[in-house]
Amino acid sequence: MLSDWAIRLRSLLRRAEVEHELDDELRFHIRQQVESYEQAGVDHDEAVRRARLEFGGLEQVKEDCRDARGTRWLEETVQDLRLATRLLTKDRWFTLAVVLVLMLAISVNTTVFALVDGALIRGLPFEHADRIVSLGTRNIRNPIVHGPLGYQALSSREYEDWRHSATAFVDIAGYADATMNLSDDTRSPERFRGAYVSVNAFGLLGRQPVVGRNFQDEDDRPGAPPVVMLGYRVWAARYDGERAIIGQTVRVNGTPAVVIGVMPARFGFPLTAEVWQPLAQMAELRDRSPDTRVVNGLGRLTDGTTIARAQSELDVIADRLERQFPETNSGIRSTVWPYGDRYIAPQVTLIIAALMGAVVFVLLIACANIANLLLARAAQRSHEISIRMSLGATRWRIVRQLLSESVVLAAVGGVAGYAGSIAGVTQLWNVLEASNPPYWLQLTIDGRTFVFLTALCLGTAVLFGLAPALDTSRANANDSLKEAPRTGTGGVRVRRWTNALMIAEIALTLVLLAAAGFMMRSFLRSYSARHDLDTSQLLTMRVELPLLKYRTAEQRIAFVQAFEERLARFNGVADGTIASSVPFAPTPRRELVVDGRSIANGDRPPRVSTITIGSRFFQTLDLHLIRGRAFTSLDGTAGHETAIVNQQFAAAFFPNEDPIGHRIRLTSQNARGGTTPWIAIAGVSPTIHRDVTTGAEPVVYLPYREQPDPLMAVLVRTASEATAIVPLLRDEVRALDSDLPLFDIKTLDERLAFERWPQRVFGTMFTIFACIGMVMAAIGLYAVTAYSVGQRTQEIGVRMALGAAAPQVWWLVLRRVMLQLAIGVAVGLPGAFIVGRLPWMDSPDPFILIFVVLALWIVAAVASFLPARRATQLDPLSALRCQ
Repeated sequence: MLSDWAIRLRSLLRRAEVEHELDDELRFHIRQQVESYEQAGVDHDEAVRRARLEFGGLEQVKEDCRDARGTRWLEETVQDLRLATRLLTKDRWFTLAVVLVLMLAISVNTTVFALVDGALIRGLPFEHADRIVSLGTRNIRNPIVHGPLGYQALSSREYEDWRHSATAFVDIAGYADATMNLSDDTRSPERFRGAYVSVNAFGLLGRQPVVGRNFQDEDDRPGAPPVVMLGYRVWAARYDGERAIIGQTVRVNGTPAVVIGVMPARFGFPLTAEVWQPLAQMAELRDRSPDTRVVNGLGRLTDGTTIARAQSELDVIADRLERQFPETNSGIRSTVWPYGDRYIAPQVTLIIAALMGAVVFVLLIACANIANLLLARAAQRSHEISIRMSLGATRWRIVRQLLSESVVLAAVGGVAGYAGSIAGVTQLWNVLEASNPPYWLQLTIDGRTFVFLTALCLGTAVLFGLAPALDTSRANANDSLKEAPRTGTGGVRVRRWTNALMIAEIALTLVLLAAAGFMMRSFLRSYSARHDLDTSQLLTMRVELPLLKYRTAEQRIAFVQAFEERLARFNGVADGTIASSVPFAPTPRRELVVDGRSIANGDRPPRVSTITIGSRFFQTLDLHLIRGRAFTSLDGTAGHETAIVNQQFAAAFFPNEDPIGHRIRLTSQNARGGTTPWIAIAGVSPTIHRDVTTGAEPVVYLPYREQPDPLMAVLVRTASEATAIVPLLRDEVRALDSDLPLFDIKTLDERLAFERWPQRVFGTMFTIFACIGMVMAAIGLYAVTAYSVGQRTQEIGVRMALGAAAPQVWWLVLRRVMLQLAIGVAVGLPGAFIVGRLPWMDSPDPFILIFVVLALWIVAAVASFLPARRATQLDPLSALRCQ
């Protein structure tokens, strides 16, 4: 058996040598037979004649020997591939066009598939990641949307009860996102994303430190000595990867803590954290009541347990807690869903799915385009194929030969597409990295992506090669040989195929262009929205006061007052202030009650945005109050609760009266107990329009001393280059508190550009895909028109000989293109309207659709220009003789 396979392998790899040996062997046998006849007394010439008659045809015997090897099918396949390679090399412009189209289509498909794979398919980098779930709560009586599925965090009471009572989980861990200022005596303070985690969190995920030890039970107890775990990047960049850092003391949010370990590279649980401390060291958890919801839950399901079963068990526990603690747990139910869904919003999933749909459209356009090219090429080769069939080639042999050419084209296009995919994935990752993606998201062309690429190439080869091959193989050899070589056979079938494929290309391209137009219109409108604010020379940054060090409101107010005094004296700063958020950023919303106005039973109070600001907020933004006065030093103190509202607020709630002097009350939806004070409206400010998607919102500005938040934004209008004063501002903050870093430093223009990032990136990708589709459609229109002119050369010659003028010839060529375009537009417009109704798209705009249709008409006219011009320049006599 092994010797047979060895012989077959040798006959394939060393075919020339084997053929030479076969020829020598056959000649030896003939020579032996001739000698035998000569010994019997037969003349030499007669002996040769008899030996040849007895032996049979030499080539037939060779064919029988080749069949006996069992490799004939493979040899023929190799022959087909060699012939296909020679033919495609000879027709290099056709090959270049096909490979270019395939490269573009496969590159964009593989790039987007890598994104789909990394975000939605591959999942978390943990063992049995499908059993890791995110745990939270929802209030069925007073729904508050904090995240997916109306998510709320757990209270410490619920977390402990679930952990000790639930049996559907191997274990339940708790965590809370945080920001942590890291400082020591030798390095400048830095701010990192971090998390407070329970002792069992890393063990539940199956991750252990690469240096040092994990958290232990004694670390996660109230009053325990503070410890900290560092991320690999922090350890390598800030501490040069020195193992000596283990056991040393650093300051986390101003509090000394001992470094006990370093987590592995590319680990950032729960999202992008780089510093971790035990959950017991979280100030919010220690200083607030047990029903405060600050803990996020993480669980690993036991074998065979479903999410539905786990949620049912947790709901039973929630019912018990509701009976025991009706004031804090009334209407509270559990939420359980896959952990990855906790951080991937449904809108992101829809946009990624839309991108995948767009690149599939690109691939379909490419397939239709190349099928058209191959169909026209096969029709032009009908005379050659008819000769092959008359010489005995079967229909399957013809189909296999034509499919071999498709496979060679797909292979070359796949290799080029793979190189393009590497560049595309690299570029896409560079763009996504700016958005600080989850640590588990990786864009790579791994084995799964390679399998997808291979299947894509083979499927594409069959898809765009099968129809032309089958159509050509149906040709009648006798009819084809009687016809002229350029006329081709199956003219009606070829025209039907090319028309159908061209119409499909136009329709798909129209849908893609419309989708790109809707998205880019939304982005451009957002980008050019009127903000009523001069953003030039505005520098923004953030600072966060650690609660352990700044426990009281008075301490935080004192820091802000000292900082604003330093800003007022700072050279290079025209004005500066602080606020709870920068302009155009999302702000918290609170329920509004206007004094003297009642709310109907069953109706919920209106909600308005609230921002706490420093004393020079409006001066820094170069805004002047429309009515009323600015805040004074008394505003925000007990008995002097005041607010400034924007013009949109005044128009919404006081449309026919002056709001100055009226009183309002603001209440957080999740506030429990207590009564917030009445706040008097002292002034009306201009409205800062955020963008066209959100429009103008009612905003209430409160003095910082009224609600001194630890996290604040610093706004500075600089008198010179903004970035030049950043080091000096760091020194000013460090002079007040050596452990406080400034972070998230951007100009307001940079921040605006970052907020528009998703629309810009995804809109640009859609536009690129649409442009690729339009280029492919133009190639297809040109090729089909050129083929049509070639097929109708004799007809055009007859018309011109009979007196047809150039405009008539132009119309003869363009009429078919315009008819295809009209049908394609009619087919594609409903799809464009459907795409325009998708949630993330701007509504269908007739002007955009008109622009897209005009663009397609222009492209069609340009693509048809050269073939039409060539037709008008035909010499009638040459055209009549060309057949």
